[in-house]
Amino acid sequence: MERGFSGDTIVAPITAPSSAKRQALRLSGQDVPEVYEKLFPKQGVFKYSARELSLKLDLGDNEEVDLKLLVLTMPDKCSFTFEPVLELHLPANEFVCSKLLDRLYASGVRPAEPGEFSRRAFLNGRLNLSQTQGIAALVAATNEEERKEALRVMASAEGDLLADLKKLLFRFRRNIEAILDFPEEPDIDAMEFRWQEDLSRLETFLSSKEGSRERKVDRGAQLSVLVLGPANAGKSSLLKCLIPGALPVVTHMPGTTLDLVPYQLDLGKHSVILYDSPGFKEAENALDAQSLAKLEKRLHAFDAYLILNPADDDSFAAPKNLPEHCPKLLLRSKADLLKGQHNLNPGELPFSSLMHLGWDELKDWLSARAKDYAKRSLSPWNALEKRVLSKTKDCMPVLKELLLNECPSEDLAAYELDELLENLNALIYGDGGSEALLDSIFRDFCIGK
Repeated sequence: MERGFSGDTIVAPITAPSSAKRQALRLSGQDVPEVYEKLFPKQGVFKYSARELSLKLDLGDNEEVDLKLLVLTMPDKCSFTFEPVLELHLPANEFVCSKLLDRLYASGVRPAEPGEFSRRAFLNGRLNLSQTQGIAALVAATNEEERKEALRVMASAEGDLLADLKKLLFRFRRNIEAILDFPEEPDIDAMEFRWQEDLSRLETFLSSKEGSRERKVDRGAQLSVLVLGPANAGKSSLLKCLIPGALPVVTHMPGTTLDLVPYQLDLGKHSVILYDSPGFKEAENALDAQSLAKLEKRLHAFDAYLILNPADDDSFAAPKNLPEHCPKLLLRSKADLLKGQHNLNPGELPFSSLMHLGWDELKDWLSARAKDYAKRSLSPWNALEKRVLSKTKDCMPVLKELLLNECPSEDLAAYELDELLENLNALIYGDGGSEALLDSIFRDFCIGK
């Protein structure tokens, strides 16, 4: 399978909303040159450049502005994502920036997911696993020591396990190909020695990597919990009560939360990341539809789930595509409105942010899940690398059987190596079952990173 990302074109702000002097938007995708041509016609070939250009932008109410932009253009091999990239830098103005985004959306560009620029850089070979882990650790760093360690990992030449492994496999495959192409009077003893040498080199590599993949900066020990429920079920109120200092928006209006918002809850020796989420409801506009579509896409990427059903409406049913193996706790929120225990469904915990009902039981449940999760030896990074090593180890007995016998079968061994290489590529870059794993790696990245 060819390595690469064939997704659509994405855009995200890359400056803080409160930036006083300027704002900037970044686009990445194979259609960026066409978007550039639509915005700035007759500006020549899309190449690496930085220029000041003008753009007529409709502000509504028959008002138009001649917007002066600093425009950076980067062809695929010159950009961070290894895709064509366009950056638009403009004077800081939230209203104008939103109108420019609307124009980009109308041209077929979509908002980037959290971490999607880094994810594309990884999938396109711009970053290896170690460098991507370093970026993730830098995003999560809470002190100077963690920041320095993250930067060390990012700068390290180590850790591209798949690239190092593929070099060995390609060398092995090349040696076999030489025998298949030039079979005249082969030296059987010499060939057997070569196969033993190649197999021994692979075994040494695998044994050196096993058990040594954990790093100091590892985010795998933090349990991620998604808080789900219908609109106005009390999800944000729950988070505000559980986490002193958290500032989720709490109103009586349904649908206030439009994205997944993480909050850290400390539970003594362990901590968890609780994600506030958009409430399930009928989409009233394009923003609602987009918000719920993003939630649906990321439902599978969490380690545990809190599912709220409000006391005044128990008709909500949890989505059917939640992972079966992940712990789930059913909460009857706004339990102060209940008229008796007979209103509870089996397994539900009554919870009231107003009356402090169910707080201790919920914290005990979260603490137990966090403790169980911390016992796991594998973070998403290590799990991914372990799967790569396991796939290769499973192939070793077959290769030995085919090559270290009286009648070596080089053609079948070549087929096994080709299939192994294809499986390794599919495992990380294709549809080999790693989608949820990649989601868990990139889910805490910022929009625009």
